This record gives sequence, structure tokens and C-alpha cells, in this order.
Amino acid sequence: MRLNLFSLATLLPTVFISSVSSKVFFKEDFTSDDSLKAWVKSEAKENIGAIELSSGDWYADKENSRGLKLAQDAHFYDYSAPLITPMSLKDNDLVLQFVVKYQQDIDCGGAYIKLLPPTADPKKFNGDSEYSIMFGPDVCGADSKIHAIINYNNTNNEMIKKPLARKDQLSHQYTLWIKKDKTYEIRVDNSILRNGTLADDWSMLPPKEIHDPKEVKPADWDDRKTIPDEKDVKPENYDDIPKKIVDPAASKPAEWDDDMDGDWEAPLIDNPEYKGEWKQKEIENPDYKGVWTAKLIPNPDYSEEGLLEQEIGFIGIDIWTVKSGTIFDNIILTNDFEEASEFGNKTWAAFVQTEIDVKDKLDKEEQEKREKEAAKAKAEAEAEAERKKGEDDKDAKVDDKDLELEDDLKPESNVESEKKEESAEKEESSEEEKSAEKEESSEEQSEEKEESSEEEESSESTEEEVSSDKEESSSASDGKDEL
Repeated sequence: MRLNLFSLATLLPTVFISSVSSKVFFKEDFTSDDSLKAWVKSEAKENIGAIELSSGDWYADKENSRGLKLAQDAHFYDYSAPLITPMSLKDNDLVLQFVVKYQQDIDCGGAYIKLLPPTADPKKFNGDSEYSIMFGPDVCGADSKIHAIINYNNTNNEMIKKPLARKDQLSHQYTLWIKKDKTYEIRVDNSILRNGTLADDWSMLPPKEIHDPKEVKPADWDDRKTIPDEKDVKPENYDDIPKKIVDPAASKPAEWDDDMDGDWEAPLIDNPEYKGEWKQKEIENPDYKGVWTAKLIPNPDYSEEGLLEQEIGFIGIDIWTVKSGTIFDNIILTNDFEEASEFGNKTWAAFVQTEIDVKDKLDKEEQEKREKEAAKAKAEAEAEAERKKGEDDKDAKVDDKDLELEDDLKPESNVESEKKEESAEKEESSEEEKSAEKEESSEEQSEEKEESSEEEESSESTEEEVSSDKEESSSASDGKDEL
């Protein structure tokens, strides 16, 4: 997401009153309840976020820590306020200093100040408005930098290499000091992060010196660092060594059919004797004079005319921030570094350690709170697990008892049924055996009866035969008697 830059709206001093000849052009510590009245809200956008006086969620001293707070999430902030008197940057030091507190643990948002011309219209102020200098921190995700943009020839020029901004939740003091000799210092918490010259660290000016275009390299200038060794001669027949040779280990496969597959050819391999294209050795050139360059002369196009000669009439905030809570405090614009340093020591440096101690205490309490909550949550989870385990065990016991009751209450449980089935099977088997025995006994008895019957029949037949014989004998006897 592309962010609009903050433009810290110029604070109209309400506590510090200065004459036109004063070296202080703007100074505000926000200790007055009327401090925000000087800030003019822009009408260039509809969703301009609200600002308020706040000391933040923690502070070293409630009154001294009070500053201008960005009070709404995901909003633009376009506010500006006039200087006590316009400031000319020509032949003047410029010292812009202020404190920023990212108390909300910033994820993405700037906190920089713009210096606007006296002709600026506060009601129309926005990200496209003209400004002379923009300075301050900008943080978005892992990207953390301090902007120091200077307008020159109607172009906004960034530093070539930007220093890093502070991303923690403490108050930090940012200082830009541009001196009239066009050198500069960027300080954070009174420590110098970067210093140098505007010409070297911004790409807004042409080089001060150039190589003389009229100068020509002498004809006898030898800039060859090495030369071929004339004593190194290519060996005879060197070029006759082939790069590839026939693989001597290769042989025609047994299944190769010359009629079907054509004439067999052994594959080629790299020749271990081949040493590549021959090149003559190089040796150091005894006549080497180094790389020739034309001598440097002053650049006739170099000019600092117009650089930092603007007039400043307003301080502005032109910012987009995702998460509200950023606090600006202790803003000063002056041409005297000692004035800014004294102001910073009084309003910020004197309270640094106290704020650190307060924040450390809060962090410790928060850590202890998190640890207690984590321990409580763990204990509750363990207790719940034990309770659930107890319920599961209880349910298991109840299930076992239910099964026992079912076994007692059912007329025929599965086990009894199985037993009865087994018993029935045994009885059936026994009955079958008995039946078989009976059948066998019956068959034996039948056979015996049949045998007895046969014997009886045989006896009867014998008896009949005997009787018949007797009758015949008797009849014969009777005949004899008749005769």
C-alpha cells in the first residue's frame, strides 16, 4: 500500500512568545490546553483524522509528556500551523527538532514534519503541496527510515542513503541541523547518525569537479598492466591434438546388425591430451603507467544558487497512518543549535530514564499478567482434561454395569443363548446317538425276530411235515385195518 507522507501541521506557539528578531521561529511543548488551536485542519480531503492532546498510555510526567496525538485509525492527517515569523533559509543555519512516540507499537505510518512556504494555504494543504524540507521517521513493516528531503529547482530530493528510524514505543528526539556552509547533521536522541555535505549525500547538485574534457591521453602512455611473454612459444603440433577421440574401450554390441542398423561407429570422448586453445602467457608490463584520467578541474556548471534559500512560513503534518496513537511533542524550529539543544534537554532528555523505567515496569506487569493467564489457562485445560477423563472412566464403568444388568435382566443373554445352543446341540447329538443306537437295536431285534420267525416257520413246517407224515401213516394203518 502506498502511503502519503506525514506533514506535521505547524504549531502556533501558545506557551513560548518570541519577537520577530528571535532565533526561535516555532516552539511548542503542548503543555497549554490551547495548544491545538493553532492547528488548521485541511479541507483538501474528506477523511482527515482527528487530533487531540494526550500524554499517552504511559508517561514520565503527565503534563510534560502531553503532545499532539493522531487519534483515528486508517486516516490521513493534514494539519498546518504558522510560524511566529517567516524564516529565511538563506545564509542561515536551520535546526528542526521534535519528539515522536509510537506508543501504539506502529505497524505502518510516518511521523515527519514539512516546512511550507509563507504562501501556503492551510485549507488546501495536502500531499501535493509545495514544501522546502521534509524530515522525520517513517516505519512500515520491516522498512524503517528517516526521511530528509530537500526541495531544489522544484524537485524533491531524497538522501542517497537514509538512516534508520526507531520503531519501539518510547519517545525519541529527531534533529536535523543544516548549516549555512551546506554541511549537515542528523541526530536521534542527541547522537549523530549521519553527517556530511549536501553535495555529497544528496543527488541534487552537479559534481563540484569534472575531468578536463580538453585534456588528451599522451600517445606514449602505456596503460597495459600486463603484456604477452614473448619468450613463451607454442609447442610444435599443439594444434594437431584433437579435442575428441574415439573411445578405445567401446566395442560393437553383439546384437548390432550392420544390415539393419548400419555401420557401427565407436562413440567419441574428451581427449585427455587436449589442453585447449593455446594462449601466450602474460607478464607484468614494465612500462605500465596506470589508468590514464584527465585531470580534475572545477565544474563550470556547478552552482548552489537557490539551494536552501527559500522562505518558510508554516510547519505541516501530511501523514497516512494505519494505527492511531502516534504522538508529536516538543517541536522547535530555530537557526541556533544551542537553543534547540537546551529545549530538548529540558523537555525530553530530563524525562528519558523515567519513561524507560515506567515502560519497563508496565512491560514486566504485562508479562507477569500473560504468564498468570497462561498458567491459569493451562491449569484449567488440565482440570478439564482430568474432568473429562473422570467422566469417560465413569461412563465406562456405567457401561460395564449396564452390561452386567442386561445379562441379569435378559431371559436369554447372548452367553446363555450360546450355552443353550451348545447344550441343545449336545442334546441333539445325544438324541441322534440314542436314536442311532435305538435304530441299531431295533434292527438287531428285527433281525432276531426275523431269524426267530424263520426258525418258527421252519419248526412249523417241520411239525406240519411230521403231522402230515403221521396222518399219512395213520391213514395207511387204517387201510390195512380195513383190509
